[in-house]
Amino acid sequence: MRGIAVVALAGLLAVLSSPVAARSTPAVPKGNPGLWVETDDYPPSALREEGQGVVRFKLAINAAGVPVNCTVTQSSGRSDLDDTACRLIVERARFSPAKDARGRPVAGSYENSVRWAIPRESPVPQPGELVANVIIEKDGTISSCTVEKATGSYERMKERVCERTGSYEPILDDKGNPVRKRVRTTTKLEYEDVP
Repeated sequence: MRGIAVVALAGLLAVLSSPVAARSTPAVPKGNPGLWVETDDYPPSALREEGQGVVRFKLAINAAGVPVNCTVTQSSGRSDLDDTACRLIVERARFSPAKDARGRPVAGSYENSVRWAIPRESPVPQPGELVANVIIEKDGTISSCTVEKATGSYERMKERVCERTGSYEPILDDKGNPVRKRVRTTTKLEYEDVP
């Protein structure tokens, strides 16, 4: 009887230690990695010299999910871009830590890249006017949307205005009853001289 128990225990240990039964999990970013480095973080020296490029990096992450080291695995060609990317990522990135086969937090790693591209200014919007009408039903749904007028900067938006309308809370009359209403919106962009 004792020999059977030993064999059964050995079989159980073999199942538990098999790669199928026990798997570790990698560190997973908390939040959006795309927000770790933002346009406002662009190094002034790189902006002046119109420096751009992609920095590939690898993070060493401790068991608490905090980056402790950043290594550039492929340079952008500029040390200011490489150094800024690593510094900011170590400061801002947080992770759900990697876990071993038993589910315990362990040190891990993470690889990704940062694309540094010089932000370009948007063109100044041209004067114009947009007038749209929507009919809001008693239940808050929109049954009709029309664009009455679209000039200047708004002309190219004319087709999309009604695509972006959703639903609303019902409009209530003074007794608190839902009512059907037409809602007319006017948006106007003008230039004015400044003294």
